[in-house]
Amino acid sequence: MGIIKKTNMKTFIVCLLVLGVAFAAHETVQPSIGAGGLSLAEIKKYNELKETKWGKILIGLAEVHIQASGPIQRLIQALEDLIKELNTARSDENNRFETKRATHEANVQNLNSQIGAANSEINSNRVKIQSILEPKKQQAQEDIARDTQIVAEKQENIRSATSNRNKDHADFEKRIAEHTEAIAAVDESLQLLGTLAKNKPSLLEFKKATMSFKKLELQIRKTHVTEIPFVEALISLAMNQDVNQDILSEIIQKLNKLRSRLASSVQLETENEAAAVKAFDELIVQLNKEINDSKNNIQRNTVLI
Repeated sequence: MGIIKKTNMKTFIVCLLVLGVAFAAHETVQPSIGAGGLSLAEIKKYNELKETKWGKILIGLAEVHIQASGPIQRLIQALEDLIKELNTARSDENNRFETKRATHEANVQNLNSQIGAANSEINSNRVKIQSILEPKKQQAQEDIARDTQIVAEKQENIRSATSNRNKDHADFEKRIAEHTEAIAAVDESLQLLGTLAKNKPSLLEFKKATMSFKKLELQIRKTHVTEIPFVEALISLAMNQDVNQDILSEIIQKLNKLRSRLASSVQLETENEAAAVKAFDELIVQLNKEINDSKNNIQRNTVLI
């Protein structure tokens, strides 16, 4: 059953009273003007009531009661009970609405309070996080700059070491070639001296020997400057046509020792080159490791900022 609005309640009650009076004075619900009837104002209220949904229902009920010869008091009581029920329903509905509204407002206030507390906590934590992360960010930036410089320096060290190694290796190959040529010149001189020691040398043989010794002298000047006086002395003795076999044999022995020294020098050069290559390889491995470590540090610190 619906609720009658408060503004219409007064009019509704007046109409009910008018209708009750009409029911008490007549057998049918047909209001009339004049003696024993209704005034113009009451008829107006009665007509207004007939135009409403509830008015039609009530007039219909009244006619049923009159036709059934029922007591009018029961109709009035029923109407009063209906009014009371409607008022009670309206009051209950208002109470439920006020309760829900109060609950809603309390929930809204609670949620707003929680949102405010959360925003405050977020701002507080943001400040704390920034105070912690900002120094770390600055340190990370400094570490990145340092490691970047390290990478550049190590790469330059690799380029420089590679260039020096290539130069040293070229010098090594040149020295080995010169030593090899010097040994070949000694061998050639020994062969000629052996020929001179066995037979009386001819003028042509002396010329060949002279050319061979000059070649030997040139090669020795390139590799063993300290041996120059010794070689010159040997050449001077060997070129003396009056030199005897004993002196030639002694010259041959000394040239053989010279050859041994040249061969030892070649071996030492080769060993030194091998050691230099090993040291270079180890240096490159170490430099590349330091470069990779610095690059890893850069990548890790980049994530932090």
